[in-house]
Amino acid sequence: MATAEFAVVIPAIVAVLVLCVYAVFAGVNQLRCVDAARLAARAAARGDSAGAVERLAREAAPSNATILVTIAGDRVEVRVRAPAGPAVGGLQPPSVSALSVARLESAEVQR
Repeated sequence: MATAEFAVVIPAIVAVLVLCVYAVFAGVNQLRCVDAARLAARAAARGDSAGAVERLAREAAPSNATILVTIAGDRVEVRVRAPAGPAVGGLQPPSVSALSVARLESAEVQR
C-alpha cells in the first residue's frame, strides 16, 4: 500500500518542482525585459543612434526577445517581449513583456 501511495506522490512532486522552476524562468525573463525596455528608452530619449539603442536592448533582454522601438512626436516607446521560459514538450510557452516610455530630451530643450 505504501508503494502505491509513493508511486502517486513522486509524479506530483516532480510536477510541482517543474512548475516552480518554470515560474523562476518567467520571473527572470520578466525582469530582463523590464531592464531592457528601460535602458533602451532612456538611450533613445538621450538621442543615441538607433543601432546603439538596439544594441543596449539586445544585451539586457533575453536572447530570443523581440524589441520594438517607436518614436511618436516627443515620446519614445520601447516594447520588449520574450518567451517566459523554455518550450516544454513541444508546447509554446507564454510570453512576458515590458513597455517603457520616455520623453525625448530634444523636445524638452525646445520648450
